[in-house]
Amino acid sequence: MKEYKPIDPNISFADAALISFDFKDDNQILNVFLKAWNEKIIKLSFESVLYFQYNSGDFILDIYEYTGVSSIVKNALIKEFNNKIPPNHNYKLILINDIYDFSIIKIVCAGLIFE
Repeated sequence: MKEYKPIDPNISFADAALISFDFKDDNQILNVFLKAWNEKIIKLSFESVLYFQYNSGDFILDIYEYTGVSSIVKNALIKEFNNKIPPNHNYKLILINDIYDFSIIKIVCAGLIFE
């Protein structure tokens, strides 16, 4: 059973291509730009980013929120909060998977905005 769910089941990211990403460190915003199958540019803005990992991959399959227990989230929170993880936080692990279901981007963030 997969431990992740689509971030928005009403939006299809299938066959999108990663164009670029940029990080604004002063406000911890990571912008990811995708080109959809219909050539439309999709901008994803991840807020309060604590962790970012990129691996090369193929076309996008979908974007997911990891629902299991994640050592990546735990370690990012330990670093951010100096070993004092708040019991109630809104940080989550977001996975951008390619058509082979390989996570090409992993992000720990507090929020996500689509444009």
